[in-house]
Amino acid sequence: MLDLNDLRLFALIVENKGIGRASRTLNQAKSTISRRLAALEYQLKASLIDRDRDDFTLTQKGEEVYQLSRTILEAGLLVEATLANEQTKLNGNINLSLSSLFVPVFTHIAAELTQTHPGIRLNIAVNDDTNIQAQDGYDLYWRAHGQQLADSALKQQKLARHPLQVVASPLYVKRKGLPYSPEALVHFDMLGFEHTQRTNQLSFSSGNSFTTTVDYLPKLRSANIDLLLHNVLASVGCAVLPAYSCAPYLANGLLVDILPDWQAESLTISLLKRPLAYQTPMVTTVSGLIERSVRQHFALVAKTEQGVATLLRPVAAKLSYTAPSIRLSPHDALQFMPETNVTSGENLMNPIFKAVGAAVIGASTLLSMPAYADDTPGPVVVYTNDFEDVLRDRFKTDTGRDAEIVQMSGGELLARIAAEASNPQWDIIIFNGSNALQALDDKGQLKRMVEPRNLANLNEIGQKQLPQTKAWFPIGLAASCVLAYRKDMTETPPASFEDLANEKYAGKVGMADPAVAAPAYPCVAQLFYAMGDEKARAMFGGYFNNGLRVFRTNGPVGRALEAGDISVALLTSQVAYTLKNKGAPIEILWPDNGAPGSVRGVGIQAKTKRPEAAQTFVEWMLEPTTQKYLQDSSGADGLFEATVTGAGRRADGPPEGSIYSVAPAAFAAKQEEAIKSWFADQAVR
Repeated sequence: MLDLNDLRLFALIVENKGIGRASRTLNQAKSTISRRLAALEYQLKASLIDRDRDDFTLTQKGEEVYQLSRTILEAGLLVEATLANEQTKLNGNINLSLSSLFVPVFTHIAAELTQTHPGIRLNIAVNDDTNIQAQDGYDLYWRAHGQQLADSALKQQKLARHPLQVVASPLYVKRKGLPYSPEALVHFDMLGFEHTQRTNQLSFSSGNSFTTTVDYLPKLRSANIDLLLHNVLASVGCAVLPAYSCAPYLANGLLVDILPDWQAESLTISLLKRPLAYQTPMVTTVSGLIERSVRQHFALVAKTEQGVATLLRPVAAKLSYTAPSIRLSPHDALQFMPETNVTSGENLMNPIFKAVGAAVIGASTLLSMPAYADDTPGPVVVYTNDFEDVLRDRFKTDTGRDAEIVQMSGGELLARIAAEASNPQWDIIIFNGSNALQALDDKGQLKRMVEPRNLANLNEIGQKQLPQTKAWFPIGLAASCVLAYRKDMTETPPASFEDLANEKYAGKVGMADPAVAAPAYPCVAQLFYAMGDEKARAMFGGYFNNGLRVFRTNGPVGRALEAGDISVALLTSQVAYTLKNKGAPIEILWPDNGAPGSVRGVGIQAKTKRPEAAQTFVEWMLEPTTQKYLQDSSGADGLFEATVTGAGRRADGPPEGSIYSVAPAAFAAKQEEAIKSWFADQAVR
């Protein structure tokens, strides 16, 4: 018969995500725990933990045993709790971690607990972190979050979804006007409620179920509701806030909903508890009070969907405006406040936003509102998988124009562009891979026959890579993959890409995923183009048979090589030379017939509303001073061969005269789906 103590030990190993952490939790030697785990596996005649993975992962059988173990242990502990008289008394400590949004609400809960159950002692921590783990030590976690919480051994109970809305003070509306759509928020000073991991996008939905995603780069972010309300009431900007926190200010006219026909993506309100085995009557009591408070304090429950309440916007009071009369409040950060006549809430939509909304604010306000036309001179929006923030300030300094930079990995960037195909949010794209630019051109998403005034600046590299359609312009060239190897770990260095299929490199080779990392696909595409489809598939198939390790992007590949987790890598020249320059014990093999190359290019969105600013940006990228600046200020990204005369090159990069072999953009674009699909199939075999 199985020893239930071994099942309990296994459950603790799982909940601590490894033997090492379980050892520290139980204060037992790792060898003892490992031996007992091995004995349990022997008795069950099954492996419970996948020891071939770098991270802690259960086998399918291990997952089954864990679930059964938890059921057995919870039943046993529940019997103990029922029989133990002290467990039935509401007397002791409760440790609660809650999001800052709920601090005002918890005042009511604390008052009720102290009056009804004086034996309960509350230990409260205010924390908006969404990476919650059972070993953090709290009995309950009360969270507001926008995205799914990290996996843990805790039991998550979703209590409700609560809307976010965009609000501003009447004075700010008078000064800046009203946004005609969520996309127009780029012209407003945004303040953001940091309720979850930082994001640069925000989704909105309208009453007819139409959704749109817009750039979200607030000038001030905070999880502190009081701080945000203080600033939005003081007319610093408009804010994306939980409807609950805005309700009283909307009711008395201090705030107005500036996008009443749109609702930002909702928060989820969740309660997380330790497994049933660790729950006491005190925990159950506090949980019940929290659930009741959510229903009482977070607006009206409209409907339920799969057991989760969906909460309506709070009812806004009807405002009656004549002329905007302003009075000064010297003792408050609310420097100006319009006089309003407040009546009872009669309508879910404030009349200020009805068809006669402009007249409601008054003729003087209407005249002061900015009109947003298609050629609005806002910041040019640049989507890029390189350079990040080094572009913005220098572009402003050199041209006097503003730019908003949106940076992400190549795969994520292309997915975002595809999602926005019917309503593009970008003006400029900078991408490391001519195949992607060619594909965008083929789909009509790039403006063709652009004529930069300084096109003659292109050097031999630039002229060779310039497409006939002039839909994009080369701004740099680098090796998409060279062979980098640890000289202290490699007895016989590889002489070619084909060598990596040799069994002596088994499990020691790594590369980036061509479906995610922008430069990785040009590497694979060039090898397919140069070798032919059959030979290339045979070579990469040999890699996978030999235990090739595929990382998300080139950065993790370089770190794995530097740490000695792998000894050979197909790596961009930029990352490889950066590692070598910092003293890593690596050597770089540059194939005699040239390394696969990747061309970085810049193009203009076909339907841009800022064609003049977009062309200015392209011309700026074709200036030698700009390319020299990017080389000097962009770290590894700056190790590229310039495409314009006069920019020079960095001495710490590939040697002068290095040969680059770039697959024709048309070939790479046409074969992209087939090659990436085949590669992915091999990776999951």
